[in-house]
This record gives sequence, C-alpha cells and structure tokens, in this order.
Amino acid sequence: MMLGFQKPSLVFYTERPILFVADPDELEDQLDQIYQQNTPSVLMVAFPHKLREADLEPEQYQLVEQAGAYLLIRIELPLK
Repeated sequence: MMLGFQKPSLVFYTERPILFVADPDELEDQLDQIYQQNTPSVLMVAFPHKLREADLEPEQYQLVEQAGAYLLIRIELPLK
C-alpha cells in the first residue's frame, strides 16, 4: 500500500500490485476491506505526516525501514 501519494516505480520494482490510498481518511475502510480477504498484515509506504492524518498511532504499526522522508511500515490486521 501507499498512503497519500503514488509512486508507480514501486509497482515496477516490487513486481506486485500496490493499492494507492490518496485520502488518509479512507485508510481504515481500505484496511478493513483487506482484512475481509483474510490478509493478516500489509506493508505500507507513507510519509509520517500522512500516518498522523490517518490517525494511525505508532503502536498500531511496526517500522520496518526509513529512507529519507519515506517510512515502510507493517500493519497487523485487524487494526486495533
């Protein structure tokens, strides 16, 4: 997943489908839909301020890596 911006090169380099969530207010609904598909967790690339806009608290995700302004996080589902 990507939150708040699109970087099509991520699709190319990961060779995996990427869900782009433009509006941080839609994140919780998107995560609920993913959970309904029996997906236990997701990886997300986001800017820190977009996580705050989505009301995602640090205890709701695990920081995997940070590179410059980008964060790669893992979110275990369902979101608590």
